[in-house]
Amino acid sequence: MLQYIPRGRKDAQSQFGCRGVDLDCETWHWGESTSGVGDQGQRSNAALAAVLFANHWLWTRDVSWLNSTGWAWLDEVAGFWEDYLVKFGRNFSGSPIGSYSSVNDCFNEICSSDPDIVNANPHITLSLLRFLFPVFIDAATALNNTLPARIALWEHLHSNLAPLPLVVLSDNRTIFGGVQGSTNHPETGSNPLNTYLGWPGWDDSLGTDDGLRKVLADTLDYMQSWSCGNCWPQYPAARVRVQDRARDANTTWNAVQAALTKSIGTNLIVADGPDNWTTAMEGAAGIGIVNELLIQSHDLHAGIAVFPQVPSGQPAAFERLRARGGLLVSASMSSSGEVSNVHLANDRKDGGSGNVTLLSPWWPERPAVRIADETTGDAWVVAADNDGRVSFVSHPGERYALDASGGSMTL
Repeated sequence: MLQYIPRGRKDAQSQFGCRGVDLDCETWHWGESTSGVGDQGQRSNAALAAVLFANHWLWTRDVSWLNSTGWAWLDEVAGFWEDYLVKFGRNFSGSPIGSYSSVNDCFNEICSSDPDIVNANPHITLSLLRFLFPVFIDAATALNNTLPARIALWEHLHSNLAPLPLVVLSDNRTIFGGVQGSTNHPETGSNPLNTYLGWPGWDDSLGTDDGLRKVLADTLDYMQSWSCGNCWPQYPAARVRVQDRARDANTTWNAVQAALTKSIGTNLIVADGPDNWTTAMEGAAGIGIVNELLIQSHDLHAGIAVFPQVPSGQPAAFERLRARGGLLVSASMSSSGEVSNVHLANDRKDGGSGNVTLLSPWWPERPAVRIADETTGDAWVVAADNDGRVSFVSHPGERYALDASGGSMTL
């Protein structure tokens, strides 16, 4: 990606008069484009690529990597959207006064052929920007970059992005649509381009805005996109991240297994789609699905959850999976659902301490958690709050063992 920056800068400047990078749909090694198709009208391409850099930073807090590698791409993407939104999207017709829109921006490749559709504010672009602007701010602050004007602009743009397009279905459910002002939306089983708010990025508003989360959940319920082209790397992991465990975990597990049985090749790579393309890119999505089943930490409000979506009756275990904030977590769960061997290590690369919040896997039956510092031997008991969360401060290099031996300590 970094090799593509010179080409991306040239395209952003020549085509839009903007700083930063614009990314072709089809790229190759050494910063080259494979076919000259351009971005196919999708201004979101470089922002989608930025999610890889953003998530690496959020999950490692590795300032050295951010300074040498990650910030180079994040900075370019930030620069493009600073210019593009201000230059073309302020007070766009049909959007609230004072808002910023992404205009002349296709929801899918080469846009819709419907002349009545205005290609503005596609779900994927707005969702990615809702995730990325706070990351730009966080990353620049961590690097001690003296960018007060840019940070203020990122905060302003983030707070004033145009609304996500919505569509009301015939059964009165509201789901995310494609672009502003259109009732068009992806159909059930098709490419889930209206589910990006929760995966692979994450809009932190989903942790506190129940209405927004319900729209995303209803969208995922409606889509059921298990086997279309591009479905595998997007839909299942998003579904696992947001679904209601009691209602959906077993059904989703069966659907994932069915998709694997149908599509997995002899080389263990999942075939993607109508043309049965057996590509490592598409098959890599299985990693995301497994991670979301075993551990979730994207929601800062909820904290770290172990085994959040493992189906009932299934034993599971993992070691040193990474959680947001530079933490490494291990845990085991029996087929009866009893969680044990919970260990957490602070692997932050920025040298900073931080508050750890864990959704207790023993709550509410045992509302207190015993935390033992494996580095010093100290131990203490923390009561879970009314939502089952326990919090404590961790320091780099420290390791902790957590269990439910805090007993029946009352809140």
